[in-house]
Amino acid sequence: MPKTDVKIRKACIDLELVYRCSDECRADSFETIGHKLVPLLLKITKHCANGSIKHSPEMIIKRTVKILGYFALLENARAALVQHPGLLDTLIKVINSDVSMTSRIDSIWMIANLAFTDSLRGEIAQHPCLISTLMCASYEKNKEISSETAAAFMNLSAATENRSLMANNSELVRILCFLVTEGGDARSRATGTLKNLASAPENRERLLSYDNAIILDALAHTAVDTTDDKAAFRASGALKNFVCSETAPFLCQHRVFFATLEKVINEEVKVKPKVVADSCLMLKGLSEGVSVRNIPLSSFNKVATLLVRLHRQLPSYDMLVAESLSHLVKTENNAIPLVAIPEFVNMIANLMMHKEAKIRETTTKVVLILSNPKANRGKIGTNHLILEGLKEQFSPRGRQNDDQSKLALQIVECLASERENLVEMGEQSGFLENIIAYARELNREYRSEILDLSSAIISTMKPTSEMLQNRNESYDSVDATHIDDRTHLVPTEPDIVSNPAASIVLRRKAELENTSAAMKPMLAQPKSKLGSFLKEKDDLDLAERDDKEIEEKEYVDEIEDSMSVAFTTA
Repeated sequence: MPKTDVKIRKACIDLELVYRCSDECRADSFETIGHKLVPLLLKITKHCANGSIKHSPEMIIKRTVKILGYFALLENARAALVQHPGLLDTLIKVINSDVSMTSRIDSIWMIANLAFTDSLRGEIAQHPCLISTLMCASYEKNKEISSETAAAFMNLSAATENRSLMANNSELVRILCFLVTEGGDARSRATGTLKNLASAPENRERLLSYDNAIILDALAHTAVDTTDDKAAFRASGALKNFVCSETAPFLCQHRVFFATLEKVINEEVKVKPKVVADSCLMLKGLSEGVSVRNIPLSSFNKVATLLVRLHRQLPSYDMLVAESLSHLVKTENNAIPLVAIPEFVNMIANLMMHKEAKIRETTTKVVLILSNPKANRGKIGTNHLILEGLKEQFSPRGRQNDDQSKLALQIVECLASERENLVEMGEQSGFLENIIAYARELNREYRSEILDLSSAIISTMKPTSEMLQNRNESYDSVDATHIDDRTHLVPTEPDIVSNPAASIVLRRKAELENTSAAMKPMLAQPKSKLGSFLKEKDDLDLAERDDKEIEEKEYVDEIEDSMSVAFTTA
């Protein structure tokens, strides 16, 4: 028998040296004699593991496992190996033996390589003893074994069908969290496994419920580790996979998780751009699932404040900020707390004037929703940056997007319900002029709305001393006998007090329409800045105006008359 063992040892050594050849030669050999060689190698390996071979079992088992490992590197050979009766059982037997540490490591390495083929992962994971054997091996204080078992877990978790099976194994989750704290390849591979498991929606709550969400602590610390980029990338990816509308309320209140987001976005740690991008996506994901109804107000304010900081620190993510805001305002109860956040209104004002049209459009919709609650209108409507952004929507560039300009008009009409906002609109340089210029391009339906709005703004305006002087000079030049006070536009003062946007009524309109031109009274025209602006525009168009331009002139005349009365009553 010893002589037989010596012959087996010599044959295995020689054969292992032969199979150190190229993959092409190995593939040819496996295709030709593999079906006979593999059973023979497995038989010799079993004899070594159970002690049947007495002479140099360690040297022999090293060679047989190594040859099988060479075959496992061949993509076309893996299916035949896995389906071969007894192969996985033999590898498990070697892992549980103490004949050779090298053979144990190589057996785990071979399983990891076999699991590299997606179609085989389910069959491998379903073996009754394989995962438990790998878990037991992971407890050993051996870096190579830890590294290879982590690689096997990561490759097996890449199959969708294995993720629930593995995530429901609490002991496996604990081992993975332990491996994440280890150094070397084991750390990045265990992190990759958790990333794969968290990508299945049905696993997220289960994984987070394990041991007070210890998995978040392990991943959060790894994500900001600047010494291991591969582990950091996989950790940030795993954390990103955990974020969804269902888990957002829990994650917002997890101290370590949210503190890590704050560190990355506030640039307190120097991490790679991929980790920053993942962190920003996590913040957006949180915005989709939180409201003042499902988390404390303090936690909600932290999310909104972090969006403000993201806008300030990383302007390249402004589109993501705008999209996050659009998710937050979908819940009606969120509107008032959002506007109360310091610098929040200034942020949305800046986004309204962004150079990218999509960001401007998204933010304009957000501002419209935020303006609905009466409590918000004063904070929004008195902000000069907001008014400047609205003014830009009515500028020639802003009017290129008609839908966006109409949204801006809705915001102005909403804010105009507060008198203090009307005062700010009147004082905002160019605001009223841009609105009137925009009105020229609209049909009568929208013109009437802007007439009411302009009249309400004008009713709050105080004429300057120059305007008063010009007005007096203008009125002094007109024969008082031709002026009939009944023909003036008279504001309905009770309506203006209760509703500043109330329309201006025209007295004796029917009478004037039936009066000849010679008999119509002459109305004094104030020499206001706005009046000059409109008069100059009319003079340019007068020579070649068509029917549509005549209508525009009549509309502008109505606004000038209302301005005249407002200055007179003032």
